[in-house]
Amino acid sequence: MSYDIFAFAAERVPAEDVSLLEWFKKQAEWSEPHSYDDAAVTTPALSSFYRELIGIYPPLNGPDAPEWDDDIECADYAIGYSIIYVAFGWPVAAQARNVVLRLGAEHKVGVCEISEVPSVIHRPPTD
Repeated sequence: MSYDIFAFAAERVPAEDVSLLEWFKKQAEWSEPHSYDDAAVTTPALSSFYRELIGIYPPLNGPDAPEWDDDIECADYAIGYSIIYVAFGWPVAAQARNVVLRLGAEHKVGVCEISEVPSVIHRPPTD
């Protein structure tokens, strides 16, 4: 099991929380025609968010994955056009959640704590 959370481009998703969760279900089919480990396919804000996050929690696999080291806390990423889905190990869940929320606010992307019941959605402030 993992602690799952995703960041999203707020301007590309439904404004209503219920609709956002339905949108997520479609995204989680992972049917976009690209590799899901390439940050070039997503929005500039999500790409910047990802680049900063992998400096703290490197990806388990893909081109940005480091050489294996038991001392590194990695995460599993899936990158789409308007979403970055991240799965963390439970030992780092609370810390990772705080990091993702902070980076989400800094990069002005939304964050959904999909592992929480009910899911918790944090939308960036509108200017």
